[in-house]
Amino acid sequence: MSWTFEQIGGSFDDVLDGPLWHNGALLFCKVIKSEILHLNPDTGDIGYFRRYTQRTSGLASAPDGSVYGAQSGSRRIAWFKNDGSTAVLSTKLGGTRHNHPHHIITDKAGRIWFTDIYSELRTRGPQIYPMLDHCSILRIDFETQKREWHIKRASFDTSEPRGLAMSPDNSVLYVSDGLKDSGIREIRAYPVGSDGALGPYRLLHSFGADHNGAHRGGAGMCVDMNGNLVVVAGSKKAGPGPLAYVFSPTGQIIETHSIPDDLPTGCSFGGANNVLLFITTEGGRLFKVKNTGRIGV
Repeated sequence: MSWTFEQIGGSFDDVLDGPLWHNGALLFCKVIKSEILHLNPDTGDIGYFRRYTQRTSGLASAPDGSVYGAQSGSRRIAWFKNDGSTAVLSTKLGGTRHNHPHHIITDKAGRIWFTDIYSELRTRGPQIYPMLDHCSILRIDFETQKREWHIKRASFDTSEPRGLAMSPDNSVLYVSDGLKDSGIREIRAYPVGSDGALGPYRLLHSFGADHNGAHRGGAGMCVDMNGNLVVVAGSKKAGPGPLAYVFSPTGQIIETHSIPDDLPTGCSFGGANNVLLFITTEGGRLFKVKNTGRIGV
């Protein structure tokens, strides 16, 4: 089935990322301008969900309806409360401030997972050093007895993790590790233990290179109800171009679809019955796909 990409709202003149279907509407981030926008799917109206969000690039919702954001510009995970206020979760791993969170998801247990990378952009305000000496997947758990959030390191073998997704039964964490020219560019599947510990990963896909250079790796990802993984990846610079890949849980490439803009960043299912797919790009474009033939989780 060939997908039809419908652009929503023209060009937003900013890097878009972090699409999230929440309470019957789509939230997405204007990263550089530090805004989170709200799209009404019935009217097409676009307004503000939050402003001054410190370069939030990833969004996630918890089972209780809370919204969390990965704030690269302040090196923290923010909790956007329903009353309009914002709280900050734990920011230190072993006494050191974590790096620049990028994408974020939650699981059924309420644990928060995020990719923590280095950013070329400075944070707002005084600079905090040192950085962590690794770029990893981090997890924030709420410790009930202490009534506080606590950060734990989840991956010990990642180099530049970007996108995250969780299988429908929460038994597998999917990770896109590596994006640009240098190093690896892989899609990985980590088994998740009952305590949240990650086991050795299975390699689902490795992006190659040709005479034009390295093929851009996976940027964002989401899963459908059957456990298939949708990954947005690629660029016009090298390889097959910007694509939406559909992988089976074992790594078989089921489908690919050309995205009509360069450098895709994120994707999310949403809409009534989770049958719509939304895709964001670095060029400031937001796409809706109605005919994927798939249903999101």
